[in-house]
Amino acid sequence: RILRGCAQRFIFEEVAPDQYAHTDASKMLRVTGIHALVGFSCDEVMRSGAYFSNFLQQTKGKPPSWNVPSPFSLAFDPTKGLFDYYSTVDEVRGRRFDLGGW
Repeated sequence: RILRGCAQRFIFEEVAPDQYAHTDASKMLRVTGIHALVGFSCDEVMRSGAYFSNFLQQTKGKPPSWNVPSPFSLAFDPTKGLFDYYSTVDEVRGRRFDLGGW
């Protein structure tokens, strides 16, 4: 199902039923920076997004103060910001974040 959806968006090519081939777009996913970006987006960003409504409830839709945890912090560790978390708690995610070339 996932590959078929990707084929509809020209990321892969369905060469026969349930058989897929790479396209130029899918080959880009193998590039380290792109791979890191996709991993970050599918992991940290989506997980943090699940906590965005909690964040809005805490801030009541107003600009937050410094003592309100971000959606990222709510998802991973309310006591740490993104960079502190990467450097002290989850160095694997931190290294992947570094590969993205931010």
